[in-house]
Amino acid sequence: MDDTRKFPRLRGSETAFEGRVMRVRIDHLELPSGRETRREVVVHPDCVCALALTSDGKTVLVRQYRAPAGKLLWELPAGKIDAGETPEQAVVRELAEECGLASGAMERLATFYTSPGICTERMHLFMIAALKRAKDASMEPDEIEEWRTCALDEAEDMVARGEIEDAKSLLGIMHWRRHANGLLA
Repeated sequence: MDDTRKFPRLRGSETAFEGRVMRVRIDHLELPSGRETRREVVVHPDCVCALALTSDGKTVLVRQYRAPAGKLLWELPAGKIDAGETPEQAVVRELAEECGLASGAMERLATFYTSPGICTERMHLFMIAALKRAKDASMEPDEIEEWRTCALDEAEDMVARGEIEDAKSLLGIMHWRRHANGLLA
């Protein structure tokens, strides 16, 4: 890849909206051609996602209402990284909050931008094994409608039927298949 090409030059930024979890920033850019333009950027904290595997080889799915989609979605457990947390600490906390589960061995599978055309958010995807009930789980009842476990073939069938639609879960299930086929450690 040629890194010597010219990139747009940032001329300034301003905050258009400041919310509880995110803000919208307007970047004023000068393109390599000299033309000026602006980009609207959603500034959001990094997040974590758990491909959480049970001792019988199933994963955990949560069902929760997503306002932008306007419906309940089945997803892998996930959430934002709080200030001062590492991704590893955040994924352990999220599993406890969403499902009342404590995690064992974990492996980072990927770090990716969720929507790099508009958002700064990066997601850290972990595969976690040896799940057990958390002793001091403080689940957040208003966040998750329900949770369940399912086998890999069933999760792939849910994807095919359009029952799992979010990108982080699709990517997690793809990594799960690669792991099952011996393509991941």
